[in-house]
Amino acid sequence: MSASTEYVEYIRDLLAGLLDIRTSKFFGGVALRATPFLVAENDKMIADNIQFAMIQNDVLYFVVDDETRPKYEAKGMKA
Repeated sequence: MSASTEYVEYIRDLLAGLLDIRTSKFFGGVALRATPFLVAENDKMIADNIQFAMIQNDVLYFVVDDETRPKYEAKGMKA
């Protein structure tokens, strides 16, 4: 599995206005992380640099859970 440089840059360009994207190698593909992606609780940072997606074989996959999955599906994304 791999991700082409061109596809990774394309995705970074699409998301550039929304998040500060960091990338790293991830099981032969690329992990996408948002920095800062802060969750504050009692004025303390409890999360930073969260992986929210990955690219494998030039396909973008978002990290989802039971709470976020319906939101993605409502936008027409496939599971």
